[in-house]
Amino acid sequence: MSDVQPESKRPELQDDPTGRHSFDVATKLVPAAVAATYLYGFLVLTSHLGDFGITTAGILDASYFVAGATFMYLIVTYVIFLFRPVRALTVLIKAGPQAMSKHTEPTPIDIICFLLYLLIEICVHMCLAAFVFSSVLVDSTQDASSWTLPMLLILIVFSGYLTGRLGSRPWHYNLISVSRLAIIVLFFVSIATRDTWLIIGILGILSALFDYVIKEFRDRKGSPEQQAYLIGFCALMLMAIAMLFGNVVYGKIKRGYGGGAPVSATISIHRDQIGHNTIIDESTILADVVHVSDTDLYLVLADSQHVVLSRSAVLWITLLDPDQH
Repeated sequence: MSDVQPESKRPELQDDPTGRHSFDVATKLVPAAVAATYLYGFLVLTSHLGDFGITTAGILDASYFVAGATFMYLIVTYVIFLFRPVRALTVLIKAGPQAMSKHTEPTPIDIICFLLYLLIEICVHMCLAAFVFSSVLVDSTQDASSWTLPMLLILIVFSGYLTGRLGSRPWHYNLISVSRLAIIVLFFVSIATRDTWLIIGILGILSALFDYVIKEFRDRKGSPEQQAYLIGFCALMLMAIAMLFGNVVYGKIKRGYGGGAPVSATISIHRDQIGHNTIIDESTILADVVHVSDTDLYLVLADSQHVVLSRSAVLWITLLDPDQH
């Protein structure tokens, strides 16, 4: 006899609520992430080009996505290196110096050690985040000696070991602080440059923004209107930070990684296509290329004059510093 059950008695496949929920979240987050990347890229690029007196009329430009990706990389760097430490330090600040003191009432020495620990802890994570961001995109680190990076790596591993192994006694925190302080000193003495300070400053602003928004969001769980206000406030502040990023950092990011670092080039021009009423009076010019769109090249000449040159008018280009391209 056949073992096939009647169709009415066959077990039905059950939907996976977890998988469906994850799919629903992804379908909402992906378009939002794409839109945010484009919006912030538009702000980054227009802010950067505004420093040269250049405006772009194009709305649909792939360069906006590339510029937005560099800003999103900064956000990701913040999340990886600073999000959890900042939240942990917020909890520690609420607990107060007594969290690190063996006394019922913390002594002045305990308070000083507590404050130093907080300062050193946030500084070391900002240094690590700035180093990772700048070494990948900006390449603004100094030429470190052969022993600097291995020593820095050893200190980072040792400091992480202390954090995971030691208890909550005051001298444990002091030992961790000493190891963190050694990382900070080695970083700024041997690796960091002026560009690093700019990145650290923006990371600090991001830390303050996200910490405030998360705190207020948790305190106002029962108020959807207040939550909507906080989301809008965070989005507007991120727009302002993106413009700041475009002004002070984007122009230092290597062009090969989608940044706006200018590239010095020798450009041969088709004179018949640029007309006679132009400040360019030679067939070959030396200029810094600050932006390239689908139709135009945005140049800064040796006398600091800004020129928009049609790509059709260019015969050939020779890069004087190919590593920046």
